[in-house]
Amino acid sequence: MQASYRAHLVSATAMILFCAAGCEQKDGMRFGGYVESEKIEVGSRVGGRVAQVFVEEGDSVEQGSLLVQFETAHLEAQVEEAEQRAKRLEAVLEKLVAGPRPQEIAVARSSPSTGRRGSSRRWAPRRASA
Repeated sequence: MQASYRAHLVSATAMILFCAAGCEQKDGMRFGGYVESEKIEVGSRVGGRVAQVFVEEGDSVEQGSLLVQFETAHLEAQVEEAEQRAKRLEAVLEKLVAGPRPQEIAVARSSPSTGRRGSSRRWAPRRASA
């Protein structure tokens, strides 16, 4: 019984040493293979509907590679809306810089809500402070 026990112990020790020696990585050696993962999370800074996917499962990708393209119709509509708002605000700014027209001044002076009916004080546009 002791002989078979020693034989098993010697073969187990030899197997461990063999595996340990085989796992030693020397400079310049590379090992091939692949790593499987159950779950990889890929995120985006923006959300939306995916229009096109450029890679398939198992493809190799590098950092910065384009993986998907989102639909842009709603973003283009938001840009158009922002451009229109900017144009409206530019028109308001031009009107404020130009000051009121003489007709607007006359209406304002004759209006009872201004409290200046018949006032001899002249209207002067404000100057922008620097």
